[in-house]
Amino acid sequence: MPEGPSAPTQGASLVTGIPGANPPAAPVAPVPAPPVEALASAAPNPLAAQMFAEDEDLESTRMSQSQREAKQWAVVLDDGREIGIRGAGVVLGRLPSAPESHPTAAPLAVDDPYKSVSKTHAVVAVEGGMLWVTDLHSTNGTKVTNEIGEATSCPPGVAVPAGAGWSISMGEFTMRVRLGE
Repeated sequence: MPEGPSAPTQGASLVTGIPGANPPAAPVAPVPAPPVEALASAAPNPLAAQMFAEDEDLESTRMSQSQREAKQWAVVLDDGREIGIRGAGVVLGRLPSAPESHPTAAPLAVDDPYKSVSKTHAVVAVEGGMLWVTDLHSTNGTKVTNEIGEATSCPPGVAVPAGAGWSISMGEFTMRVRLGE
């Protein structure tokens, strides 16, 4: 058998490098943490100071909304009707009935001359103080569009959040989300 670089070797061999590649850098020893006394006397990090400068009362307790004072979510339909959304919410469609997933949702029929809205199309409900939209396996789908025009399709059976000023589209029917006082 020929000898040299192209000759096969007998037994297992270990690849120790790649031709043309730089060898790996030597490992760097970890930098030990400074003693606690040094941290206490060190000047504040300018980036951290800048980040927290806007929130001077970072450590103070803030008042949260109680359930009675919580802001009221609503949807504004094309005809100008404003429908308040609470808890279990509403099930929307041309002839809606509450689905098993939302048995206490109130039915709300929408007038869709194009027949692009399914009979039972979607649920709009409030949970955890947020408005959620769930497509109920509709024919033409449901999407939410934020204030700058970015649209998100709602996967069937999956709750998708919607914010104030956003729109909810079901087929050709669109409504606007409002957060009241």
